[in-house]
Amino acid sequence: MVVSPATSNVSARSTSRLFVVLGTPAPAGGLAVALAGSDPTRVVVPALVTVAAGSRSAAFTVSTTSVLGTATVTPSALGLVPSTASVTVVGRVAGLALSANPLAVGLSTGATLTLPEPAAQGGASFVLLSSDPSVATVSPAVVVIPEGALSPIGAITVTGVSRGTTLLVARADGYLPAEA
Repeated sequence: MVVSPATSNVSARSTSRLFVVLGTPAPAGGLAVALAGSDPTRVVVPALVTVAAGSRSAAFTVSTTSVLGTATVTPSALGLVPSTASVTVVGRVAGLALSANPLAVGLSTGATLTLPEPAAQGGASFVLLSSDPSVATVSPAVVVIPEGALSPIGAITVTGVSRGTTLLVARADGYLPAEA
């Protein structure tokens, strides 16, 4: 008995369909297969999936959290040898760009934060920061991208404070840091 695919990458805060596959057809009445996940802080699996009588496979859905990393999924059923599949929770990518770069001291410019796909249920809260606030500041410190949206409501402003170089960063659970 195996889980297919044996390895998969799934975006944070999303779902993916996996399959339990048997070597022979399930017996009359079907076969109940228990599922166990190694790390429910990353990947949540249903407790049970049933392979219908005469069938060799059954689909189930795993849900990922915002915690990046790998967890295993192991099926078990009486008399069958299980194998383990790995599910890696990968960060989504957000884009951060400045309207003007370089930025003159004392002047402000806008910045845009965009997602490649609509924000998941509950939206996404991004913390914005400058690696050197003595060179440039960013406000607000936190922006929210509502569920189903690609960008935050409201403006992001970057203000030049002094000569130098700084890195602007946007961070949120389930997303890789976006930099500009």
